[in-house]
Amino acid sequence: MMEPLLDTQPMMSATLADLDQRLFEQRYLPSAFAPDVLEANERTLAQRLAATKIIP
Repeated sequence: MMEPLLDTQPMMSATLADLDQRLFEQRYLPSAFAPDVLEANERTLAQRLAATKIIP
């Protein structure tokens, strides 16, 4: 049986303060969503994190 990847496991001790918001917004979101989707999106940071399954 394969070991799960580290980035697929929840880190229960992490908080939103541990998140590099700039990295999330400048690197992760553009690689996950098309530019026109991001432009039309007026979600809050918490809503974006939830949409990407980073937080519940």
